[in-house]
Amino acid sequence: MRVLKWFVLTLVIVLAAGSLSAQTSDWSAYLYNSVMRQLLRVDLNGTQTPINLNLSEGSYLGEYETAFTSDGNYMAYCTIDYTAVTAGSTLTPTLLTVYDLTTGTVLYQQDLGPSIGCWINYSGDNSMLAVGMVNFFPGDPSADTSRPIWELRIVDADSGIEMASMSPLNAEATDLGLYNDFSIMPDVRYFDNNQLIFTGILWGTEGAPVEPAFLWDLNSSDLQAFDDWWHWGLAINGREVVWLESDSTLPIGNPGGPVPASNVVRSRDTAGEMVTIYHSPDWILLDTEFIDNGRRLAMSLLEPFDPNSTEASEVRWVALDRAGNVSDLASTTGFSQIGNAPEGYVYLSANSPNVGATMTLDYHTGDQTRTLFT
Repeated sequence: MRVLKWFVLTLVIVLAAGSLSAQTSDWSAYLYNSVMRQLLRVDLNGTQTPINLNLSEGSYLGEYETAFTSDGNYMAYCTIDYTAVTAGSTLTPTLLTVYDLTTGTVLYQQDLGPSIGCWINYSGDNSMLAVGMVNFFPGDPSADTSRPIWELRIVDADSGIEMASMSPLNAEATDLGLYNDFSIMPDVRYFDNNQLIFTGILWGTEGAPVEPAFLWDLNSSDLQAFDDWWHWGLAINGREVVWLESDSTLPIGNPGGPVPASNVVRSRDTAGEMVTIYHSPDWILLDTEFIDNGRRLAMSLLEPFDPNSTEASEVRWVALDRAGNVSDLASTTGFSQIGNAPEGYVYLSANSPNVGATMTLDYHTGDQTRTLFT
């Protein structure tokens, strides 16, 4: 099983999607309402179970601040309490919590110290947590400069005991240009077999990853640059990796904003050669996601910018199969996201871009559609 996380408006949705052989009863989604600060489990049969995390009113919880075990039984999350910030400080108290969703109890909590951001991931076997932190911005007079500006901690998932750490205080990091004078958030994109692949997200920006990605071997403490995994729109299916790029030799659309003007989907073939598997000459590629248990690749595309239009831009989803055929999945002018689900996919969407829009989670398999949540 694997876990996907989404943050949208007032919802975090986490999909524990079964493998090819798993039954649909093994699949569930967790949705988080940031207004009520309540978690909701939604199963494929439509059963909904509310879970109270007892979060304080000033605590923030988003997509990257949460992680779930592959069976969906445990949740780890970092909370930042903005009401506890002292006068003249930009730093906020940060708390790591591991919560047993089967019993509704806290396994443990750990004070991570003041920070301005915290992202978290479980390892593939659920035994460890990777906790990425941005501790302060450069030049912040309230910062404790004895701490690194960013760090990636590895802790035991059951106890919170730190097992390893990587930061600009490590020679391995500075040797590769990861210095202590700019704030990046370590974005973990793979964590299994005592290895991590992460890239740096420049904190306080639009979230574009910094080239390159890095492979960190926990057994040897070796850190090395790693190709492909730093790219925008990354999707992973076993050993298969696809990503988005802008190819100036091909027609390309205008996003009209800070979104990267991606027009091609890249991959590497079995010989290691980079290949283009899809080109969009006008609509801008936003994201990719393997669906149907890896048999198809879903791609989201943004309508090109029209300076004469006052209407919200449309986002449409299409699917590319292994034979190269493309089919339409859905379109909306509101928020939308797709995730893999047993023998199909789930589609989370808003019926408009306006505040108060209706959010719907639909499960698609074959020619059948089932609404799981509205």
